[in-house]
Order: sequence, then structure tokens, then C-alpha cells
Amino acid sequence: MFQSTLELLSDPPEGYLLPSVDVIGGIGQIRANLMKDAYKSQVEFTLDLARVFAQTADGHFDYNPALLNVFTFRSLTSLVSVSDDGLGVPRIYLYDDFAKSVINDTDVWDIKSIDDVPITEWLETQSFQVSSQDPDAKYNALFRNSVATDFQGTGNYFVLRYAGEAPDSQVIKFTNGTEYMDELVAIVNEALVPFIGSPESIHSVVELPSNTTSSSTSAMSSSPSSSAATPTSTQIPGYPLPVIKHASDWISGYFLNGSDYEDTAVLAILAFSPSELDTANGTFEIVEAKRVVDQFLKEAREAGKTKLIIDVQANGGGFVAAGFQLYNQLFPKSTDVWDGNRIRANEALNAIGMTAQEVSPRVLLDFNKAILDETLKPYEDWQALYGPKLIAGQNVTNILRYNQSAFPFSRSKDEQVFEPQNIVVITDGGCASTCAIFTGLLVREHGVRTIALGGRPREHAMQAVGGVRGVEVLNFVSLRAAIRQTARDAIRADYLDYLEDAFDVLPDIGEPPLLPSLARSGGKFNYRNAYSRDNADGYPEQFVYEAANCRLFYTVEMIINPVAIWTRSADVAWKNAKCVNGSTMNSDMTISDDLVPYSKEVIGLNLDYEGPGSPLYKGDYEPPSPYVQRRTNNKRSFVDNLSPPEDFEYEFNKLKIGTLKQYLEQNALEYLKYAPNHNIGISHAVQKQLL
Repeated sequence: MFQSTLELLSDPPEGYLLPSVDVIGGIGQIRANLMKDAYKSQVEFTLDLARVFAQTADGHFDYNPALLNVFTFRSLTSLVSVSDDGLGVPRIYLYDDFAKSVINDTDVWDIKSIDDVPITEWLETQSFQVSSQDPDAKYNALFRNSVATDFQGTGNYFVLRYAGEAPDSQVIKFTNGTEYMDELVAIVNEALVPFIGSPESIHSVVELPSNTTSSSTSAMSSSPSSSAATPTSTQIPGYPLPVIKHASDWISGYFLNGSDYEDTAVLAILAFSPSELDTANGTFEIVEAKRVVDQFLKEAREAGKTKLIIDVQANGGGFVAAGFQLYNQLFPKSTDVWDGNRIRANEALNAIGMTAQEVSPRVLLDFNKAILDETLKPYEDWQALYGPKLIAGQNVTNILRYNQSAFPFSRSKDEQVFEPQNIVVITDGGCASTCAIFTGLLVREHGVRTIALGGRPREHAMQAVGGVRGVEVLNFVSLRAAIRQTARDAIRADYLDYLEDAFDVLPDIGEPPLLPSLARSGGKFNYRNAYSRDNADGYPEQFVYEAANCRLFYTVEMIINPVAIWTRSADVAWKNAKCVNGSTMNSDMTISDDLVPYSKEVIGLNLDYEGPGSPLYKGDYEPPSPYVQRRTNNKRSFVDNLSPPEDFEYEFNKLKIGTLKQYLEQNALEYLKYAPNHNIGISHAVQKQLL
């Protein structure tokens, strides 16, 4: 119920490009199947559950059933999508064939089909597993199509197969009539090898909760990624020598060579945080990012650079403060930086808020950091903040904004170096979360143009931001911790009325004894929806179609050399080079300031889903019920059910900059003043805010 988009997913507006899915209904249908003993195996059940989450196409919303982490089913073959000239629709090749053709300058044949299914249709169907909300971004993620995705370890989703949907082999047929037998493999998690022979052992080790009750149990996870990127000393693998780069490699700056590009600089932003977020020093990462960009802008000004390319290929987000900091460095005179958002209103949220503002103000502030209204004035109390208000068919809070003066970076006092018309953003559609926030500010507040790369082999517009556009992700463990601490404080203060009234809808604070634990699932949800300044009472950005100003397909040169992407983008942005037909409003196919409007041509194809949660699914529905039933109306029984484990400690957000005292001094409003309770330990947070 805390996922911010539930109603909109079940009945999306025109402009949303994917099929609808009823998450709550789908889970109820799965529950009905369980009640009827309709599943033949635990794997069949977990696959149904995983598919419901996959259909939401939300990179912030995920529940990864532990059983699906035992094996990874995959191909050992990668693909690449290549256009002859960047304008003609691309063809699909085996990556190894592509690499050989580049090295040896030999011709290779493109792929016609897989198991007799036309290649584009097969790939579009396979792309359902990618969490982007745009079909072109989903399609792009299947390939090894850029140095950026190779370095980040993203993309290449073609190799992954769902359990139960992976044959032993697949026949790849080429356009010259030859065939290649793609042998699929199952890779087992090394730590689980000793238990593979026994279903009982696998269930015990993988699915049952561990003995610890700590909220910080680490999650098991799987990914198509290879190893995490390791910071390099002088340059990023695959990229030219930079003018300057971040010590953790996620920002780097370049000056283009040649008389045609001597006025052009490039800022490559692979992410807004390092790849190893769990061990990152947030203070260092953000301070280092400011140093790098400040120095880059200084050198660009001194070198006479007047045009800027911002490359956000493979950028899935990161520290939200890093996104706002970069925006401030590019546009230092912009003071009212729009960050309007809303939370889905629900009975459990209101009960937590009403209780926490009285007994756990510091938990409320940690759990809900956006506490200002649209005019940046503080709400009087929780009731004023909460509302609720009916917006676009769902009950949500009033508009919320952050106290940005408390963000952990110093504001730029320098002059603006690049004018908006001299900035262009290039993206592969995977731009998500903090990247979506940053790019949205450039586009909507300043009219900066965008160029989208790759996508489906069709001549039409493509969205620049195809990843999740929500502004805050929380994991289930963090939500449970906030409820536990609020409940503990409420019990001590004998302030239980709101929690007791909402008991049947509060997320359970314990671990169900026979199901995968929340900590092991790595589960998370989108807590806040983003709204544009001019549509704050409309649909959230996640459901609004917004095409890029231009589109290009990847050529051979663009795949192997990022400089080719940058020079081609400069030609499009400032030298009247052509865009893909249908991707721009200009009749001569040059980049336009206006955006191509939504049309049904861009809707995702071959993504039909008929399982639980689909409008096409005909199964029974079993309504939800709390795992721990209220046994009696006796207050003692209620307190027992709500009490957290004795060794539980609430852990504050470890990515917050400064001490708790400093944070509260900067952020706390009068109604949220905190009197220290020395019986409650304070330590680093479990919560990861990878936005």
C-alpha cells in the first residue's frame, strides 16, 4: 500500500506506453491460487509473484523471491543493435560477430529470428524483464551498445532468462540462412552449492528467516551485471583521457578536438553515486563531485568553450543531493528549484504520521524529509501535510517539497558558463531516478534539448527519460524499522489509538515463519511520485509521455567510441545534422525545440501479459488479511503483537551528511522538536536511498 502508483498502474492514462497491471488484485489472485493448492511447485508460485512486480516497470518497486536467486539462467551470447548511418533502422548481430567484423573488417550477417520468432518480436517480448517504463529503453537494455553500459555493467539483459522459461538451447537464424545453436546455462550461487542436493536444505537456507532479528540483515540479489566498476587512476576504460574526473569514476569531463568542435565540452555522468554504494562515503562523494565540476567549468570557460554535451547514458540515478548540486553548478542563479512530490495516502501512513509526530518526531523526520508546502513554507502539522487530496484518480498527500538549503552541498557562487540553448543532453533512455530529476529540471525549467539514442527499430520519437521517474525509493526493511520504532515509542507513551485503529492494515513488523524474509528479498518500493511545476495537480511524471527533441540510432563507431557519439550529437545540436525520421517536429528532420506529441505508434508491442494482475486473467481473488491477526480486543494482546524484538535499534539514514543534531537543527520544525531519549540507540542506517 506504500507503493506510490498502485491505482495508476491498474488504470493508466493515455501516454503511458505499457499494459496495465493491478498489483493488489494480482497478489490477491496469487493468494487464491495458494488457497486452492493450484501451484505445482514453490518455483511456480514465486515466478507468478515476480512477474507481477516486473509488470509495473518501476525500477524502484521490486520484490525478489529468494528462491529465484539459487540459479541464474542465462545465455553466454550477447547482442548488439547497429544502424548503418544512425538514421536507418538498426539490425541485430551477435556481439562476437560484431567485434570480429570491427577488428578484421569483415562482413557478418544479422539475425533473422530466434526459435523461428522474428528477432524484433522476440526481443520486445524478452524486454518485459527490464524495469524501465519506456519500451525503447527496455529494448535498448537488451544489448551491449555503448562503452557506458559496458563500464557500468548495465544492459545486456538479453543474456538473462526467467526460471521455467529457459530451454536447454535456442536456434538463432541469420538472414543468410545459417544457424547458430545458443546453449543456455544455469549458474548456481557458489555459497549454495553444498545445499543443492536437498530441497529441504535449499528451503531452510534460502527462504527461512535467519536467527538474527536485526533490521540490517543483508539482502541476496542477482543482476546481469559483471563485476562492479573499480575506480581508475587517470581515465575510465573505453573513454579518452579526461580533462578531469571524479575519483570514483562517475563524473568525467572532456574537450572535443578538431576545428569543427573546438568550442565544445562534454560532461559524462555515468551515475550520481559510485557503484559500491553500501561502502561509499557520502560526504566525500558529493564534495568530490563538486570539485570536479567546478574545475571542469572553470577550465571550459578559460578554454573558450561555449557548448556543452551532457552524456547520461547508463545513468540509473544515485544521491539525490548530487543531482541538485550539479543542476546548481550549471544554473547557479536558479533559486526556486522545483522538487514537488506527493506520497500515496493510505490509512497505515496516516496512523504512523499521527502517532510519530507526538511520540517519535525524529523518526517521522527521517522517514518523511519533504515537509514544506508548494511555496516552501512548513506545514503546520501532520494533518495539514497529509490531506489527503484526490489527484488523477488516487488519494495522495498535499504537494511536498524539500528544504533544499539543508542539502549537503554548498551553493555555487560562480557565473553561469553555458547558456541553455548551448547545452544538449544525450541519453539511451535508461536515465532514471536522480537522473530523471536532473534531466527534467534542465528540460522543463530551461528548455535544454535532448537526443535519445537507440531503441526499437522503428522510425518514431523516443523518450529521453525511460527509467523510473519517482523521487524516493525505500526498502521494506526501512519501512518496518520506522514502524517498529514508532510502535515502541507509542507503547512507552501509551499513545496507541491511531496504531490500534489501523492495526489490520499496518505492514507486519515481524518475519513470517515460512516465507522469504524481507531482509533477504532486497524488496523496495517507490515512496514519492514526482510532479512537474506546471502539472502539480495532474498525473505524476512516471505516466506522462515526453519525447526527446531528436533521436539517433547507434552506428558501429558510436558503439565502440564515445567520442563518435559526442561529435554526432554536436552536429545534430548545432550544425543541422539530421535526426531519425519521425523523431523531430521539423520537416527537414533537424532537431527542433518543440517535442513530438504522443501517438499510438510509440506504444509497446509484444508485451502482452495474461498472468495475475492482468485484465485478461480470469482467476479467483482472495482478499488480503494481516498475517498476525488481532486475537482479541485486549490491549495487552495488541501491545504484544506490535512490540519489536528486544534487540531492535532504529538506524538513521547513513547517507545523511553531518550528525543527527546538525540535521535536526537544520530541518526540524516546531511541531517536530526532539527531546533525546537516551534509551534508544542511534547508529548508522540500514536505509539505502539510491534515487
